[in-house]
Amino acid sequence: MIHLIALSKLSDKEFAYHYATDDIKEFIEKKAELVNIPERLLPLFSVHIVKTDSKDFESVQRMDPYFESAVEIKSTKEFIYYLQSNSALNSVDVASFLEQRYNLGAFPLQKILYYVYSELLVRFKRPPFSANFVAYEKGPVDKDTYRTYKYSNELLAINTEFDKKISGIKKGNEYLKVIDEVVKTYSECFSEAWNNEEKNLTHQQGTPWSRAHEKGYNEPITDDDILKYHHLETV
Repeated sequence: MIHLIALSKLSDKEFAYHYATDDIKEFIEKKAELVNIPERLLPLFSVHIVKTDSKDFESVQRMDPYFESAVEIKSTKEFIYYLQSNSALNSVDVASFLEQRYNLGAFPLQKILYYVYSELLVRFKRPPFSANFVAYEKGPVDKDTYRTYKYSNELLAINTEFDKKISGIKKGNEYLKVIDEVVKTYSECFSEAWNNEEKNLTHQQGTPWSRAHEKGYNEPITDDDILKYHHLETV
């Protein structure tokens, strides 16, 4: 029996489109369906061909431990849905990429992460990745990134989800350009801003951080305020 397997590992989940047949023509037709998956999703999975004596996916898992944690999916339509729903970027993915590529440190990392989010939000008018920025005393802080940096810092050094997921974003190349622009523009500024309010651009009057902070410590910084007032904290 010939098994066609398209395996994806995203967001700590493993799922595999699986089709088994002993008909070569049928096998070729099913493999062609994978080629017709939207091009931006193609880098998010790998294709494997395996032979076993049984038609069930468990026979593949017994033969090769590489597939043992994968959840079986039996239609390309459902597989595409899983790819799309699990390929969304989150704040820790982006923070990991920033830390690995630019080695920013805790305070600049949070600032740069916020500016990357804000610049992309303003430019594309939609949230670029899931995040939860709140108004800490020293500036905007994403809660998930804060917890990861404080309690599981080593995860930022090994998380490679950004590299996998960015290829599934239609404007992925533009995301990368904006990230590089933000780092070049603001990293030096924020590396000096910890005890220097003049260099702490997010603390200017009327900025999204100041509006949230006026409401109370750790208040959420809203997308609406970023869209309206982010220009007040730029250089």
